[in-house]
Amino acid sequence: MTVTIRQNDFHAPALAALIAGRPERAEALLRPILAGDPADAAGWSLLARAMGDMGRFAEELELCGRAVALAPTTGEYRAQLGKCHARRMDIAAAEECARAALACSPLSDLVLDAIAAIHTRLGQHEKAAVVLSRAADEGSRNPAVHFNLGSSLKFTGDFDGARRALETAIGLAPRYIKAHAALTSLGGITADHHHLDRLTALIATVPDARDRIHLAHAAAKECEALGRYDEAFIHLRDGKAALLKALGADPRESAKAPAAVLAASPPAVTGTCRAEPIFVVGMPRSGTTLVDRILSGHPDLTSIGEFQHFAQLLRHATGVATRHLVDEAMLERVASGRVDLDGIGHAYVEKGRQLAGGAERFLDKFHLNVQLVGLIAAALPHARFVCLLRDPLDSVVSNYRQLFEFATPLYRYSLDLAAAAEFYTGFRQLATRWAALLPGRFKMVAYEALVADPEPCVRDLLNFCGLSWHPACVRIEENRAAVATASAVQVRQPINTSSVGGWRRYAAHLGPAQAVLGSAAA
Repeated sequence: MTVTIRQNDFHAPALAALIAGRPERAEALLRPILAGDPADAAGWSLLARAMGDMGRFAEELELCGRAVALAPTTGEYRAQLGKCHARRMDIAAAEECARAALACSPLSDLVLDAIAAIHTRLGQHEKAAVVLSRAADEGSRNPAVHFNLGSSLKFTGDFDGARRALETAIGLAPRYIKAHAALTSLGGITADHHHLDRLTALIATVPDARDRIHLAHAAAKECEALGRYDEAFIHLRDGKAALLKALGADPRESAKAPAAVLAASPPAVTGTCRAEPIFVVGMPRSGTTLVDRILSGHPDLTSIGEFQHFAQLLRHATGVATRHLVDEAMLERVASGRVDLDGIGHAYVEKGRQLAGGAERFLDKFHLNVQLVGLIAAALPHARFVCLLRDPLDSVVSNYRQLFEFATPLYRYSLDLAAAAEFYTGFRQLATRWAALLPGRFKMVAYEALVADPEPCVRDLLNFCGLSWHPACVRIEENRAAVATASAVQVRQPINTSSVGGWRRYAAHLGPAQAVLGSAAA
């Protein structure tokens, strides 16, 4: 966390507590100070940060507002408030804060970085890159600024610029672990140009498994590019085993959400919204970004990317705090009739159209919405769903090879081969269920068929979505829109079959996954 010190000496202990990850201690220190001086804008700003670190987001928003009211020309406080609005996806308010912050003077690189974070959270990666480029051009020595610039440039397709920014970050902070991993993710690894020596040397010096996992994945990716697949697997296996031990986590916890949905009766259709959003769902790494690029190439459909809007609205409406997208308590609330699914549907569409720049039709490609299809279909009776199906072993291996966030159970299945296979099995059961319950609204698409012969599959997809044929939909490499997913590099290339059958490179190591998939098929 980055916190500037504009505060007086009384704030120093609270600031130290925040940096040390002790927000409760920071709150205890700040409350007496603010009781004695309620006009202390910097104190309110620090207390707001403490609230955010504790997940008390409503209080964070209110306290940020106090800081801005007391010091309206301070860009730092404006940007902090904007980040709060962006978290809530209050787009207009977040953008207004970003504009107001940029109008303040002077602007440090830390404030510019905070303004860019507003745009990043809203999916406005081009705007984020512009703000971060300004900070870099003005001579920022903060490695985080250059790392964030590299990330934004990657999302917008400027891979050479991203490499330069990430190397700058590493030059400023040689142990900047995420910068090393992000550099590898840009590809371009050859026998004459790779970072394996640097990565393996760094791995040996990093004690925390939460940090080391980023380097393990980066080293595995570079080994793959050099054809050293057994070595790549060892990096993944050892890194993931150490991370699971450090987390004290059960990777099979991820399967609880699909299991809860399969055990519950789907809700009746109660929605009245006439909107026709398209939801692209499936296992992560199954081709959902590819289909997003195909469909968003059509002039009548705008992608809003991967935003968990529906899940957030559902969580708020049910009042259930869960670490999963959906759980038994949520589904019980819905079944009781105490949840206004129609209201959720209208609110979702309103937010989606804002994110789509006012476009009438939009596409949501948050893949794990496959767990919410029954609820979405009930709330939005004209929504349609495109579900990607990929070879089971390719799906499992591709998820195992990808580093997802691991703070919640959503993707922890990817840390263990058997757990990933179990999660895949639950996904396939969900897909089969929705296809049976929603004929004409839920379409399953085989990834292998799509990449082998794109045009007929794309024509069929467009027809399902109620869209006319458009040749740009096949030429995804010409789609210049930003991509903020793990496929950001791949989808800048023409549709191809290079990922089909990749599991065979790891066949000697896949016994645990094959056993689970074999049992499920029996």
